[in-house]
Amino acid sequence: MATAGSSEQYLKFFETYGRAPRDELNSIPKNPNDFRERVERDSIRGRYAVFHETVEMYLYRQWRAHTCPRVAVFWVGSFALM
Repeated sequence: MATAGSSEQYLKFFETYGRAPRDELNSIPKNPNDFRERVERDSIRGRYAVFHETVEMYLYRQWRAHTCPRVAVFWVGSFALM
C-alpha cells in the first residue's frame, strides 16, 4: 500500500506525465487578462478564422473593432479628404 507522498506515487505520476501527449496549444503562457479561447490551426475554426458562434457575437466584435480610437484617425482622415 502506498502512503501519501511515497516514492511509488511520485514515480507513477511522472511516468504518466512523461508519456502523455504534449499539448502545444495550451503550453504557451497567456496574459492574466487574456480570456480568448485557443483554437488549433488544423481545425475548421482555426483555418478559416471563424471565432464567433452567433451572429450577435459577430456584430458585437465588428462594432468594437470599428469604434476603437485608432479607427477614429481613419474616419477623421477620410472625412477630411471628402
